[in-house]
Amino acid sequence: MLNLQSFIVDGELIIDKPHWYQLNNAHDRQELKDAISDAIEGLDLPLVDITEEEAKEDFEELVKFDTRTLLTKDSLYSKADYKYELSHWYIKNSVIGRKASNYFHQFARWKVQHARHTSPYRSWTIKKFHQTFLNPLWTLNIPEVNNKTLRMCIQMRMYMAAQYPPAVAKSLYNLFEAKDVLDFSMGWGDRLAGFHASNAESYTGIDPNQEVFDNYPRQNELYETYKKTEFIKAPAEDVDLSKRKFDMVYTSPPYFHVERYADDETQSWKRYGKDITVWLGDFLFPTLEKCWSSLKDGGTMIINIADVYADDKGSKGRATYVEICDPMNDFIQSLPQSKYTGCIGLQLNRRPGSNNDKPESKGKKIIEPMWVWKKEDTRTLDQIIDDNSPLTKFFV
Repeated sequence: MLNLQSFIVDGELIIDKPHWYQLNNAHDRQELKDAISDAIEGLDLPLVDITEEEAKEDFEELVKFDTRTLLTKDSLYSKADYKYELSHWYIKNSVIGRKASNYFHQFARWKVQHARHTSPYRSWTIKKFHQTFLNPLWTLNIPEVNNKTLRMCIQMRMYMAAQYPPAVAKSLYNLFEAKDVLDFSMGWGDRLAGFHASNAESYTGIDPNQEVFDNYPRQNELYETYKKTEFIKAPAEDVDLSKRKFDMVYTSPPYFHVERYADDETQSWKRYGKDITVWLGDFLFPTLEKCWSSLKDGGTMIINIADVYADDKGSKGRATYVEICDPMNDFIQSLPQSKYTGCIGLQLNRRPGSNNDKPESKGKKIIEPMWVWKKEDTRTLDQIIDDNSPLTKFFV
């Protein structure tokens, strides 16, 4: 039986290009898969190695970064057709600032379970899942084995909860001149990082997940901006906002029950199950309504969410297309003084072989929608962008 223990260095399986080439010539794929599985059993998760110093330096880069350069225009493609029109505006993705938040929440992201896929944490720590995620070592002709390539295999074959780009958050805070921000689904602290790097002055965040909640104060300590923040550990639909006022509500809520961040009864997927009507009516709509009531006149609501394929009541365990966006936007439109401003795209990276690579998407930017609503402000998205961030500012 092939034994790869000699390739473990400081707790990491490292097989360089020459040795990997030799091993593939001498052994068949299944034998190598079994040997790699044996070797990585019990090893630490292959997380991205981020030091506190690197996280702080990345945050400082985010502070200096002129995020106005991320806002641009192009033909956009979304995986769904929506009743509410997309604009041609989108925000380019950026890696700047990601380390600043990922340093604190990477482990929690690895533990997120998808409704139809095993979490990266379980994929690594439960041996029977190794056989599945190791396949890309051969199908993609990966030339070496180490934490980076094994992590890439897990990302390709299993499911990894995505970060929210902090630079995108900073861009939107500044574009809409936010001062007092409410984020009712804080997640991985990415919008918190963007807030600290932006011109906004106060941030109130809500999240029921204890594992991430413990790290939010640590983010404050590292960033050292001394801005006003308040963190509320609770389901958003339970929080009393009646005595609070904000000029921006900006978040990315759970996508129905698709991502399962924890098993606590406070999670929306636990409370409202697999019935989209119940989830919308008991979680999303009441939360949006109380947030809208706390939004100042002239304020902005931005909700980053998309329709999903998921089990729904009556689908008999099969994934079916579930509408979130049109019902949500219809509900927001019914709220007092609401005005649909437009939809800004959040650029997604093309993934080879994915459903994004459709003929109708050719030559277009693949985006996820960020739905923008204003309260008692009838300006269009073009007018707001022209007022607050004219193109001439991009090149200063």
